Amino acid sequence: MTPKPAVLLVDDDATYRSTIARLLTSRYDVQILHAGNAIAALDVLERFHNTISVIVTDERMPGPRGVVLLTSVRDCWPTMGRVLLTAWSTSQHILSEAAHCVLDKSLDTWLIVDTIGRMALRQDD
Repeated sequence: MTPKPAVLLVDDDATYRSTIARLLTSRYDVQILHAGNAIAALDVLERFHNTISVIVTDERMPGPRGVVLLTSVRDCWPTMGRVLLTAWSTSQHILSEAAHCVLDKSLDTWLIVDTIGRMALRQDD
């Protein structure tokens, strides 16, 4: 039996992480891993990178920013899906260098969830 694809959610807002995790697992057959910052995320990635299909990170957090984390992920695990969530206006060009997808946190939550879920399951429709 193939293990469920995993989604690593990285955000210093634990409530937002929990909400996205709950909605993802209600609609998609995925496993959720959590990290509150980029440093913790790198630890999770080192241990579970073989099962993580997508990493989803907030851009602004204490410590290294999301784009820095995704640049490291791109360099170490280039096939892993990379989603950057932002509530701030930042150059899309700079962000898109590190992420496959940049989503504004103010978007409809289900749109965010479905984008992540389809990436995790490698669905392109």
